[in-house]
Order: sequence, then structure tokens, then C-alpha cells
Amino acid sequence: MQVHNGTVDSYLENVVADTVGHDARVEALREAQVKVAAVNNIVDSLEAEGNKPEAIATDLVRSFLLPHVAREEVHAKIRADQRKLVNAAASEAVPAAKQAAAAKPGSST
Repeated sequence: MQVHNGTVDSYLENVVADTVGHDARVEALREAQVKVAAVNNIVDSLEAEGNKPEAIATDLVRSFLLPHVAREEVHAKIRADQRKLVNAAASEAVPAAKQAAAAKPGSST
């Protein structure tokens, strides 16, 4: 009789485990469907918003023009810094060249 009880217990455990597993899968599927519906609503509203001309223009400005202006500002700053360095080098080099020319024998300045 004990073997029979063990078999029944084992059988019931399997039935309960299968039922719980099935119910868990069904619930997970239901939750996934709810989430998919919510995400689809959000995506649909974003797509509708994104297809408006104002949104397209805003995206173009944000993605192209603003970075372009920022790059131009960086290039202008680099050019200004380079100009300062060239002017500083010239202000040092010209007097040094004149002094070297004056120090050279047979030179007339």
C-alpha cells in the first residue's frame, strides 16, 4: 500500500507542477500581451508625432544644424588660436632675424 501511496503522491506532484507551469506560462503570455499593447500605443503616438513637419524640422535642426554650428565654432576657435601663435612667432622671429642680419659682418641695415 505504501508503494501505491508514493505513486499517487508522485502523480499528484507532477499534475500540480504541470498545472502551475501551465498557469505561469498563460499569465506570462497575458502580461506580455498587455505590455506589447502599451508599447504599441506609445510607438504609434511617437510615430504620429514624428511625422509632423514641425517634428521633422526640429529633428533636422537637432541632428544636423546644431552639431554643424558647434563644429564651426570649434574651427573658428582653432583658427584664432593658430593666428595668435603665428603672430607670436612672427613677433619673435622678425627682430631675431634683424638682429642676426645686423650682427653679420658686411651687413648694412
